[in-house]
Parts: sequence; structure tokens; C-alpha cells
Amino acid sequence: MTTYAPRPADELVADQDPRTALELAIVGTALVDPTQFAALAEVITDPAMLLHAPTRAVWECLATRIPAGEPVDYYALQRALGPTEVGRIGGPGVFGRIAAHALPVAGWHAEQLRELVIVEEAKTGLLRLIHRLHEGKDDLLGTLKDAQQETGRLLQRAEDTGLTERTSRRLILTPASQIRVRPVRWLWDTTPADAPPTSHGRIPMYSLAIAAGGPGLGKSQWACWLAAQITRGTLPGALYGKPRGVIYAATEDSWTYTIAPRLIAAGADMDLVFRVDVHDDGRPHARLSLPVDTSLLGQAAELHSVALLVADPLLSMIDKSINDYRAAEVREALEPLVAAADRYKFTILGLAHFTKQGGADPVSRIAGSGAFGQLIRSLVAFAHQDDDGEGDGQFVMSLEKNNLGRIGLPSHAYSIQPYTVDTDEGPSYVSRFVLGGESTTSVRDALRADGIPGSDRTELTEAAAWLRDYLMSSQRGGEAPPRDIEKAAREAGITPNALRSAKTRLRIRSVKPKVLNAQWVWQIPTDDSDDTTPEPP
Repeated sequence: MTTYAPRPADELVADQDPRTALELAIVGTALVDPTQFAALAEVITDPAMLLHAPTRAVWECLATRIPAGEPVDYYALQRALGPTEVGRIGGPGVFGRIAAHALPVAGWHAEQLRELVIVEEAKTGLLRLIHRLHEGKDDLLGTLKDAQQETGRLLQRAEDTGLTERTSRRLILTPASQIRVRPVRWLWDTTPADAPPTSHGRIPMYSLAIAAGGPGLGKSQWACWLAAQITRGTLPGALYGKPRGVIYAATEDSWTYTIAPRLIAAGADMDLVFRVDVHDDGRPHARLSLPVDTSLLGQAAELHSVALLVADPLLSMIDKSINDYRAAEVREALEPLVAAADRYKFTILGLAHFTKQGGADPVSRIAGSGAFGQLIRSLVAFAHQDDDGEGDGQFVMSLEKNNLGRIGLPSHAYSIQPYTVDTDEGPSYVSRFVLGGESTTSVRDALRADGIPGSDRTELTEAAAWLRDYLMSSQRGGEAPPRDIEKAAREAGITPNALRSAKTRLRIRSVKPKVLNAQWVWQIPTDDSDDTTPEPP
């Protein structure tokens, strides 16, 4: 995939001044790609910011037609403007000339134009006040008061746009009439054809959602499935038919052995999924950290037209100096990220674990501070649906929080299936998420059933699911040394007793390959011929 970097205004159009070049790039981009208009319009809030007559006329026409869903092809624009206006701005060919300067992403250039407008506005306003003083037409006190009010307004605009650093703390009151009202758009929307539009929206766009559950339930596989759907434009929702990029930030799993093979197994467009690394000259082993890297994340998301940021797990992205069990500190880390998601138009999916406490309420069982449950707009929870006694029952996935939409939407069954990815060095064994039909059992029901006094089914079921996933993932091919398994189980919170019970439930054998100096391994039964030595009694 080609990476597009912002281009200086004086390089966009050789025969135009920098301001006109920026205007052509912005309006041309909106003309060619109307999906970018909303983001650009949040920066270009007043058509008066556009001085170039043709671009201003086309922008005003786009501002009328795009929100109404009307066509904006050249013929439609000519009819809307009329022959007189088209002739005034340069004739029918002006549409093609403007479109020729379109860019894949024009947000950066819109920001540059806004800064340029503010600078020019400041110069004009201050020069006008200086001229008033020079002419002596007004009393000195009145002119100075006007100057104070004008400089305060200009300073606020410059600070709000990041052109200058904030110099003081103050309150800003914005009339409700000036707040732009927008409908909720859904990244994932499972609304049936016979239901009201968007009535089954599950993950709202430009917000923070969390996927949570116990270990071994396939949360990461589901995140890869969701990422794959977005890169292919096949996820039901606002981006259906519009493939977009995904940033996958992971700290626990290997990209080489786990994440990349899982994305391939899910059918992702690998050119549209991005691993994120941090380059810091002062810290050679720097890693992504919130809130330090929030602005950089937002800018990278805009540059690569990213629709989803996966944080796997979310807690690992929060700076180590922040106590993730203190609500105030968690808010300081995540609220800027949520604001960046709204500004740069991407959605955040954080993965989290359930704690043993909290009963049957999925929100209260999210590991970490209660602020997680307060900040998120959507919670997708995972659990076992039915236990058949063999550890390979169906799983269930429920929408357990939905602040911007309906609650009580149908749950879905799903399964985690083994998958083999061919590589240049041999097969890579992973697992993938497979979405099933609607389920009458919810995650809340499953947690309530597992909470029956004296029942240890939750721990055993989670351990069995984790052990199966561990053995079938990466390059293990269904087997691994006991020492490695026990170490990984401890890190995942699986107790030794639960691990041994899970081994029995899955009928895993302890075997020794018939090769020199081979070590004992735990092996999932297969139909292959026996080339191992069974463990002695």
C-alpha cells in the first residue's frame, strides 16, 4: 500500500500561491471523495475561509448536496450552479481542474489552511486597530478595549487550533446552537432488513469499545476477524463496501507466529493492517504509551485512512506510571484517546480480561478501574455457552453495554476453529473466529450459571479453552513441552489444578517423539499414525 505524506502547499500547484494551492487540494479531495467531506468541513467551518472563487463556489455546492445524499458529479454540479454561476467561476472545465488536485487524505492540508487563515485574520485585525490609533479617530481607551477584545478572540482561536500553546486557564462557553448535531454511525450494525434502520447497531464509530472475557475464549481471534472484515469492506455497518485500514497494537502475542497468521486465517487484506512501532532516539526500546502517543496515533490514523485501532490488550498501552485501578488516572490516559478518535475518525477496540469478582455483571468484571466501564460506549463480552463435558462446546458473544443504541440485542454463538496457514518455511497452525447464529443464551446467563456456589466449571472450562488454543496456535502444531505450557498457563492466570483437569478433559497425552534426545510433550490426539512413545505408567 502506498503511503501518502502531506505535501507542502507550494508543491501542490506550481502556478498558484500557497493559499490557493491548499484550497484546491481540499475542495478537489471532497469533490473526488465525498466521504472525506464531513471531516474537512469540521476544519473549514466557514466558506469565507476560501478566497479562490471557483473552489469556494464548488465547496458551497458540495456542502449543500453531500449531506443531503445528492449526486456531486460534474454534470450534477453544473445543473445545481446554473450556467451563469458556472461561467462566472471559469466554465465547465473548472470542475476537472479542481478535481485534478485531489489527495488521498486532505485533513492535514485543511489544518494548514485554517492556521493560514488565522494568521492573516490576526494581521488584518491588528493592523486595523493600529490604523485607528494612528488616525486618532477614536479615544485611546475605547481603541485599547477593542484591541484587548480582538487579541483575546484571536488568541483563543490560535490556541484552540494548536497554532500556539495555551497561556492561561479559562472557561469557554459555547452556545448550544453552535454545536453540530450528528446522527450515530455504526462500525458494526447487524440490523435485519425488516427492522428500523440502525436499530441493531453494536459498535458506534469514533468511540471506545471493549471486548472482554475470560482467558481462552477467542477475543483476539474475534479482533482479527473484525479487522479483516473492515479491510475487505464486508462488515455490516457504515463502512460496508468501503475497505479501510486498521492499526493493530499488540504487546502479548508475536506478529510473526500469531497475529499475522491469524489475520491471514481471517481473510484480512494484509496491506491495510498496520503494526505500530515507536521510534524514539532517546529510548531505543520505546513502546506505544498512553497518553504520551495519543496525538501521534491520531495523525497516523488520518494519514493511512484508518477506521479501527485494536489495543490488545488495552491495559498494556497505558503508561506504566499510571495506576490502572485509579479511575482519575485511567481517565487522564484514555479521554485524550477518545477525543482523538472523534477528531481523526477512527474507532478504538480495547481487549480486556474478566476478573473472578463481579458476579454476573460483565461490566463490573472488566479488569482494572471502574473507569473502563464508564468510558466505553460498547462492551462485547465473551463466555462459554454450553459445556458438553468435553471442552469443545460452543461459545457465546453478547453486547452487554450499548450507550448509543439499543440494549438487549440478540447474542451470537461462535466457535474457534483450527486453521493452517502455509508459509515459505512450512505450515503455521493457528485458530480463527467463526461467527454462528443467534443464541438464546447470553454472556450474563453464562456468568450467572457459573456463579453457582460450589461450582468450579468456569475455571475448568476456561482452562480447557486456553489449553486447546495454546497447543493449536503459532508453530506448535498440537503439541508443546509441559514446562512451556505450565509457564504460559501461570502467566494467563490458569491454576495448576485447572491445567491438569483441562488436560484430562481434552484427552491430551504425554508422549515422547521417537527421535534422539527428544523431550516429553503434551499432544492433542490426532488420527495420524503413532510415531511417539506413550508416557510410562
